[in-house]
Amino acid sequence: MKSKPIWRGQVRALNVLFHLYARDALQLDKTRTGEGRAARLAWASQQVGHELTSFNDLNSGEGSQLIDTLKRALGQPVIVPVPRRRMDREQAEAFALHGRKGRVVKVEMMATAENLAEIHALRERLGMTPEEFEHWLRSRSSPVDRSGGKLLTVSAVNRVRWALKAMLKRAPASRPRDLAATKVS
Repeated sequence: MKSKPIWRGQVRALNVLFHLYARDALQLDKTRTGEGRAARLAWASQQVGHELTSFNDLNSGEGSQLIDTLKRALGQPVIVPVPRRRMDREQAEAFALHGRKGRVVKVEMMATAENLAEIHALRERLGMTPEEFEHWLRSRSSPVDRSGGKLLTVSAVNRVRWALKAMLKRAPASRPRDLAATKVS
């Protein structure tokens, strides 16, 4: 498999981070001159294990590795991306269509832990406590069947998700919970 070439943004980040690193750790002040360039390429060559004539000789994986190394040396946080599992076709269709009015679902899909986690994140953004949320699910204004207020299927989760998102759109952006609950006389 052929490796991808380094991105322009990675080269920019490497230059900036190495300048900071050289100034602090190596006490090099002339990173823009030939001496600084030679020191930068010597350091990078040592880190990746092969001779470099330019940062453009790196691939994107090596660039990421060098950026992370420089960030750690400078005490900056290294952000590790969390890989997202892609939905299969049935899950994506259920996520988009189950729970719509007038839509007959042949096979109901059970709600997953990720579905319920999204609902609880929306509930928290609205400032609802778990008790208020349960009360709302059993109320007349609930988007799901009020008998138990349980979110077992993707259809029920979708109806609640859409209702919570609509509530978020209508809610003022900075509404303090305690001030909204008290009335001023």
